[in-house]
Amino acid sequence: MNKKELKIILDNHKLWLETKGKEGSRADLRDAVLIYVDLTSADLRGANLTSANLKGAVLTDANLKDANLTGADLRGTKTDKRYVSITCIGSEKRITIYCFDDDIVWCGCYIGSLKEFKDKVETTHKDNPQYLKEYLNAIKYIESLRSA
Repeated sequence: MNKKELKIILDNHKLWLETKGKEGSRADLRDAVLIYVDLTSADLRGANLTSANLKGAVLTDANLKDANLTGADLRGTKTDKRYVSITCIGSEKRITIYCFDDDIVWCGCYIGSLKEFKDKVETTHKDNPQYLKEYLNAIKYIESLRSA
């Protein structure tokens, strides 16, 4: 994706936010290659960044509230928030991402708090000890980082 295409998508997304969805369109950056892109102060609330490659992107002061980061590659991003991503986990072997500052987990189609995620895992994988153990260990790891 070139800068011009990205600008059009972000401008339409801004309009979508300002008009509460009546005009413009939600940013659909699914599978977008945004390596080393400067998104400083970008308002990406509600944007779809599923499986986007954001490696090395600058996300300082970007608003990612309610954005879908499921499977996004955040390695090397520059941000003012703390994230951890755990790769190749669970039944789909996807990336699970946690934002410490906002207490949000993105995993597959799931988005919610760490506590809600733990409850969902315990319900969904109660009959599958392998995935239950993988997810619960990942949650313990995240909790250990959160309290550090």
